[in-house]
Amino acid sequence: MKVEMTGKVIRVEDTETFGNDFKKRIIIVEIESGDYPNQVPIEAVKDKCALFDKFKEGDQVDVSAFLNGNHWAKGDKWFLSLRLSFIKLAEGAESKPAPMSDDQETGEPF
Repeated sequence: MKVEMTGKVIRVEDTETFGNDFKKRIIIVEIESGDYPNQVPIEAVKDKCALFDKFKEGDQVDVSAFLNGNHWAKGDKWFLSLRLSFIKLAEGAESKPAPMSDDQETGEPF
């Protein structure tokens, strides 16, 4: 099932590698709905992990993802995930420079 949403990026996690070549990366998008916002993890796998590189906290994004369900037989449990189809800056949104942390250089010569 395909799910589409617009929200604000609240975290972009680092890429994790499993085994020799399987990569996974998660971005958390906050969706306003009703009285309480939902913080939704969306996962990218393999080559799509790099798509998250251009997004940072505070960006408004449009996301399309597939809802997946998996059964883990060993623990007899079921898991849901949202697997990325595409992501882009929301209409009218522009990416702002990431704020500098205290340990980054300010660009001053001294």
